[in-house]
Order: sequence, then structure tokens, then C-alpha cells
Amino acid sequence: MDKPDNCGDPCICTHIIDIPYNGIVELIIVDETRARGLHHPFHLHGYAFNIMYSDVPNNGTGVTVEEIKEMDRRGLIRRRRPLAPFKDIIAVPNNGYVIVRFRANNPGYWLLHCHFI
Repeated sequence: MDKPDNCGDPCICTHIIDIPYNGIVELIIVDETRARGLHHPFHLHGYAFNIMYSDVPNNGTGVTVEEIKEMDRRGLIRRRRPLAPFKDIIAVPNNGYVIVRFRANNPGYWLLHCHFI
């Protein structure tokens, strides 16, 4: 999700995303901070998600959301499907990304956030 024009940097705005009941949601969470050794712990309330994949591309030198989008368009983002572990928190690796997936079958407003903010 792109951040709104009125959002600061880093983005700390609240985003509300309307997800159809029972829909499958896949999120790719990317670390663009460039802070060395910092792994962002993201937590999803109300659900457990499958951890589909985690990687640190470009030899750990950093990656942007736009680079990840392009890699995904070109089919270069792997997704591990069989026996993907269930969690409700994941550490996004420094200069990397994670892919999580869940079924939206628990109605309500649920918070996804980094435990550092």
C-alpha cells in the first residue's frame, strides 16, 4: 500500500483497508529503513498468518518497495506454500522483506503494526 500524500516519513498514519469476508490476504512487508541490524517485529491482531517467504535480496544492501514490486511482476519472488508456519508476529529482516498470508474470516477492525512504533 502506498502512503497518503499527507503522511510523514516514516509513515505513522493509520490506514483502513476493507477486506472481503473470507478473502485471502497476502501482504509483502518491506524494510526500507537502512538501519543496520534492525529487524522490525510486525504483529497482526485477531489472526494468525502463514509465513510464505522471507528474504534479504541484493546481498543485504537494501531493497525498496518498488524493487520488490518489479521482482514480483517478473516472477522472482518465491512463495513457500506447503506447511508454511502460522504466527501472529514476524521479524521483517533488515533490508529485506517477508510475505504473509491469511484468510479474512474474523470480522472487525484488526491492527497490524510494528512493535517499534
